[in-house]
Amino acid sequence: YLLYAPLIVKGFNLRGEEEALNWCFHILAISALRGFVHQLWYSYSSMLFLSNKYRIIKKGVDFKQIDREWN
Repeated sequence: YLLYAPLIVKGFNLRGEEEALNWCFHILAISALRGFVHQLWYSYSSMLFLSNKYRIIKKGVDFKQIDREWN
């Protein structure tokens, strides 16, 4: 969030100039949209009732199997 601070400060300092505020606003809007899409994708992938049917291996792996394969 500290990386966005210079853009916000520059946007507030250049209120009268449309072009300077315009690119600051666009960068902040694209960053906010990117964060929103990331949050939606992370939430969707964490919902097991939606993504559980697309698993490659339906049966879980237990510790005995891991020990056998390790040794």
